Amino acid sequence: MEPSSREDVALKSAEIKSNEERKKLLRRIFLFSIIGFSLDISGFTALRDLQTSINAEEGLGSMSLMTAMGSSIFCSIFVAPIIINFYGVKAALVACDINHFIFVLANLYPTWYTMIPASFLTGIGISLMFISMQTMCVYVAKEMSLLSPISKKKNYHGVYFGKYYAAMGISRLFGSALVYAILHGMKGLFDLEEEGRQNGFSNDTTSQKNYSSGEDWSKCVANDCQLDYIHDKTNEKLDKFKPKGFSLQVLLSIFGVMHILAVIVHGILVPQIPSSYVEGHRKPSFFNALKVQLRDTFHRWTSLSILLIFPVNITAGLMISYAASELTRAYVSCTLGVEKVGIAMVSYGIAASLASAVFSRISRKITRAILLIGALVIDAVNFVVALMWYPTPSTAFVIYILAAMFGITFSMIMNGITRTTAVHQKDSVAIGYSGQTLMISIGSVIGFAWSVPLCVKTKIYILIPYYILAIASWGLADFKLRPQKVSTEQEAEI
Repeated sequence: MEPSSREDVALKSAEIKSNEERKKLLRRIFLFSIIGFSLDISGFTALRDLQTSINAEEGLGSMSLMTAMGSSIFCSIFVAPIIINFYGVKAALVACDINHFIFVLANLYPTWYTMIPASFLTGIGISLMFISMQTMCVYVAKEMSLLSPISKKKNYHGVYFGKYYAAMGISRLFGSALVYAILHGMKGLFDLEEEGRQNGFSNDTTSQKNYSSGEDWSKCVANDCQLDYIHDKTNEKLDKFKPKGFSLQVLLSIFGVMHILAVIVHGILVPQIPSSYVEGHRKPSFFNALKVQLRDTFHRWTSLSILLIFPVNITAGLMISYAASELTRAYVSCTLGVEKVGIAMVSYGIAASLASAVFSRISRKITRAILLIGALVIDAVNFVVALMWYPTPSTAFVIYILAAMFGITFSMIMNGITRTTAVHQKDSVAIGYSGQTLMISIGSVIGFAWSVPLCVKTKIYILIPYYILAIASWGLADFKLRPQKVSTEQEAEI
């Protein structure tokens, strides 16, 4: 073998070894980012779903969630880009974990002075979490694609975003299951202890309240009105929103440990993504970069087709707040007790995850119109049932069916609007998705804001016609886009 040939082989071998080491580093970045994210999102989403129940007094839970989503809107535009661009993804993930840990601490002593500031920080954490994870997925996918030989190249963006969304769904299910296991399990222990004390002193238990008998359910579900009871601390209805004994403190302690572990994983085990990628090859002045981006964003967001699809994005936010406030409080806590919120949200999460998997597999065969109009029709039925149904112990299973059906339709809406954004903003997907996220957040803020002053049935009466108008507006936008019509096969590749 010629000397030059030996050198070529040696260089090629070194290059392969270097590429493999680089891939290992990228896999480590993704793996530990996902592990920390899963620990964080499990505790946060589960605690969010409990807010309007455990902090029902004075409407503190609803106002806390409204503050968090409002803060998230502000942070997504101004704060998150600064932290990520100037300090990196790793710092942003650690900051998110710390903010969510503070939210857990505030729930140990929930007052207006603790919850509202903590909720504002939580909103910052929400935007940092999702933007950072998306940035990490794009970085890893891009680098893996560059390091892979042409013959072995594949859609790494689809691979890593698919794993990211799968981790998100599994984590939310785990958090909800944990809520059920702790609150429901410990309720059984406290009930046995209380029954033993009562049998020791008296055989007369007729004065006990049995909230599972159905006699107190007439003011639940669609008839629930928070203003009727949240300002009266002696109202017996509030008792059903309070977990038994110290079970909530145990649950919050577990969530706190999960957030601390997330800080450790993100802070120690996740390698830093090179700043050259996060910040760009040349770091511009922040204000100049912000000025250019806001100008481009405003130009794109004010086009007629984009303005017409914004209402359906807001609908997604309204449905998020409906599930996290009305469904959990008025339909679950008010009837079956707060201990059953976890299992109801497990039903919601499993249905949403399965639906997402199905719609992803048949994305080349199903249109945006089928997804969004189908979601409208199914949710119209859901809302009619939610309005007309009178709950009794023998029909309590309807609650879990409603939760599952709302999970399916939410998946349909998200799939439909994500594909719509990809088509309408295919020249600038980043700006398109930021607008989508902003509108979803605005919808969530509206939903949490009216949770206290409006009765559930009033909200449903508003949601149904708005839903119809939003889909009609979306249809008009798609009609306007018809000269540039995109097939379902082309959509799947965008």
